[in-house]
Amino acid sequence: MTIRFRGCVEDDDFAQVSLYMVEHRRDLHPSLCTIDMVTILYGYMSDGHLHYGVDEDGRIVGASGFYIQPSEEGVRDRASVLIDVGIVDKERRGTRLFLRGMRHMIDYVSDHYPEVEVVRLCALSDNPYLCKLYAKIAPFEGTREGSVGQESMFSGEIHRIRYILNRLNPL
Repeated sequence: MTIRFRGCVEDDDFAQVSLYMVEHRRDLHPSLCTIDMVTILYGYMSDGHLHYGVDEDGRIVGASGFYIQPSEEGVRDRASVLIDVGIVDKERRGTRLFLRGMRHMIDYVSDHYPEVEVVRLCALSDNPYLCKLYAKIAPFEGTREGSVGQESMFSGEIHRIRYILNRLNPL
């Protein structure tokens, strides 16, 4: 089955992705309650971006969010994107779909935010599957304390990550 990726643009997109993410919030972490997910969604709707994947029947099968972080003197010398939330239906999870979805996100960022040079990926440290996937495309940067536990950070230059994605899963 073919999955198509899109960014949320219309109110209906945001509504459908929000419902999906609230319904699948426990896939992110078992301790997340509805209000936690609503708070996360509010952040993406006001300051970030939400993207989603739909199957041939138009059903949402995954969603992800990211923030553009402009360069700030003394903090970062280059603009970056922080991809820190991703949910995919359990029966569809796999490396190939991950790579296609990540390539969609990287292409979107490159097309709409050409100033972004660095991709930062964040995963809960107790999620070895996602940490292993991120480690395939970006070097480990360190850890930080998140709202539901320790998070592992991975970071790489956007052109390098695109190259790796294309090598791992050519079109």
